[in-house]
Amino acid sequence: MIDDGDEILRLCNDLRDNLPSRDTMLVVISVACQGNAVDVLAKTKTLLLTVIQYVANHPFDDDLEPAHFLIDRLFWTEALPGWFLEATPFKEEVQVFSSTQEIWTVKAWLYWFLSPHEDRQWRWWSAPLVSSSLIEINIQINEIPFQWGSLRWALTAAGAHLVELSNWHVPK
Repeated sequence: MIDDGDEILRLCNDLRDNLPSRDTMLVVISVACQGNAVDVLAKTKTLLLTVIQYVANHPFDDDLEPAHFLIDRLFWTEALPGWFLEATPFKEEVQVFSSTQEIWTVKAWLYWFLSPHEDRQWRWWSAPLVSSSLIEINIQINEIPFQWGSLRWALTAAGAHLVELSNWHVPK
């Protein structure tokens, strides 16, 4: 898996021409938008950069867990984008807004990035815009199955209409 520094580089730059090695597993996530794909992509990248840069600058110390994972509400209210906080409550209970999608809490979403006890099982690889209504995000994974709900929620909160796995590149 690429490290935080490489992932930050990939989020900041279009590295589609940088092909993966033969043993890299990539998954394509199709993100349907309602004509606002550029905005959804920009919001999602900004959000992920905020959290991944924080993790890169604050390495885990197992001796501090669980205290390290205490969410500083004031810090994250300042650090996370307003649009994300509007879609993602701080309160503990999770609310269902449709039969298939839950609203994540800030603490639950941050857990997948900040907890040293859970390894985020995906890394950003690239995200070509197919059209004004479609993004194809390539993520690197290290195993199948993998947890990617945090990315799905980030995209949904950013305004994506439909987010689904669409293709796999698994090395042989």
